[in-house]
Amino acid sequence: MAEIFTSQTLALMITGMVSSCLSIMGSSLIIYKTAFSNPKEALDDVYKRILFGMSFFDIFQSISFGLSLIPAPSDTPGVRYAFGNVTTCTLQGFFSVLGSSCMIYNAFLSFHYVLRVRYNMSDKMEQKKVEPFIHGLSIGYPLALGVYGLLTSQFNFAGNKCWIE
Repeated sequence: MAEIFTSQTLALMITGMVSSCLSIMGSSLIIYKTAFSNPKEALDDVYKRILFGMSFFDIFQSISFGLSLIPAPSDTPGVRYAFGNVTTCTLQGFFSVLGSSCMIYNAFLSFHYVLRVRYNMSDKMEQKKVEPFIHGLSIGYPLALGVYGLLTSQFNFAGNKCWIE
């Protein structure tokens, strides 16, 4: 019975690593296309800056997800593929929280389309009135939560990865 659990755990870890690598490659391509491929048009509108932020923080989330059980402290009972320590577990938890910026950016991408399609808001108006709020909340909230977790030692092994316990 334990051997089945071990093989299932290994399969889940490998699947997570492969999907994380694909996600990192996709996010890297989006970052390249929005910021570096055409310098004259790089990050010239709100849409591209939201995509850039979402892709940038997706890399953190993908790294955290792809590492799976590996950063968990090696002395964690019942966890076979844990090779880390408290510091690696804390880093994985911090990256996971920071990576949640990607989800907030995704919500704001939808909001961007509502402003454009429903309310016919211009890029300049959105850039001036809405965009500071978009980036402030998308980056600020996860960053504040992550720093709080670091300062209060809240990141511990939580079942299948290191997270807020």
